[in-house]
Amino acid sequence: MLVCLAPIDPVYRPGDVCSVRQRLLLLVIAALLPLVVVIGALSFISVSQKQADLRDAAVGYSTDILRSVDRELQAQRHLVAVLVRSPTLEGPTPDLERFHEVARRFVAQVEGWDRVILSESGRGQILNTAVSFGTPLPPLVDAPSFDQALKSDDMIVTNLTGPGPFAAGEAAAVALRQRINLPNGQKMVLSVLVRSEMFERTIRQARIEPSWRPFLIDGADRIISAPRAPGATG
Repeated sequence: MLVCLAPIDPVYRPGDVCSVRQRLLLLVIAALLPLVVVIGALSFISVSQKQADLRDAAVGYSTDILRSVDRELQAQRHLVAVLVRSPTLEGPTPDLERFHEVARRFVAQVEGWDRVILSESGRGQILNTAVSFGTPLPPLVDAPSFDQALKSDDMIVTNLTGPGPFAAGEAAAVALRQRINLPNGQKMVLSVLVRSEMFERTIRQARIEPSWRPFLIDGADRIISAPRAPGATG
């Protein structure tokens, strides 16, 4: 709202002061427009810079997490290789009962391991450390990854799967699968089910700032680990 005040003057014409004030106001607005444009441009540049900084930080944190996960998986690969080369699997007839005991010791000592399963094509599970040796076992879980492991010389990491039979809890897990070539020509697949806690520990090692919430996602777009968002996995 614009207020006009006129002096007492016998020759005053109504509207003169208002017209002058209006013109002055327009001049001020015209003078301020370039400043407003500059401020707007600087604000846009500032927002763009902040977005670029956030993007760079996200890329940096993602790289750090992936490196930590790669180091962890490399360590797991060595542990699985040691178990696969167990003397109990050597010879014409593997001693599966003794291997069951060896595998249970690994599960008890390696942080994040839930259970070890030994499977054979056509027979399904033949050994599971979650139960006593000789317990009747269910068929294969996630047969496609089992077939993939049979064809691969290297350890494969599956997508997140359900807890499955004999699971200690309701949490889903990731399986590390490695083919075993027995001396008698027989082929089996060793599966180590690892809990999400292992990946949570790995993510924490990346030292992400508290304002960020990192997630580790598998090839099926399921969340494997979310240390700062409890209950988001799966």
